Amino acid sequence: MPRTFTLQEANALVPDVAASLARTTLLLGRARAVARRLADLGVVGEPVGALPDLGAVAGRPRLESDLHQARLLLAAAHEEASRLEKRGVVIRDLERGWVGFRSVLDGEREVLLSWHLGEREIRHFHDVHGSLLDRIPIDGHRFFRSRQLAPPA
Repeated sequence: MPRTFTLQEANALVPDVAASLARTTLLLGRARAVARRLADLGVVGEPVGALPDLGAVAGRPRLESDLHQARLLLAAAHEEASRLEKRGVVIRDLERGWVGFRSVLDGEREVLLSWHLGEREIRHFHDVHGSLLDRIPIDGHRFFRSRQLAPPA
């Protein structure tokens, strides 16, 4: 069963999540820069924007090295993301640093406490399948780890 959080528990993780996402977005940005450099040289992957396969740069040691570096950067970013997911963080958009923390709104239904890189603390939530555009302020609501048998007081 997926981990759920109270608002306080999720906010306590925000500094660690922020540091992790800052590293991840930096790694992804560096990998994208290599992909753009390769694309400028006419070496593109499928789909467009993806890293090309090694055959596309065969015999060009500098490009092979660049491609290898980009793949290492992507692997490191995905490893960092995996560590977050193991802690119960729901990654909504890795490149933008948008995550959620499962919680139970007012003890009745599951929602995601919504946070993105640059925010100091969690101030919004949205439906489990919602987006950043669907965020609702947390004010006036309580967040639990599980459904409550009786309405919260």
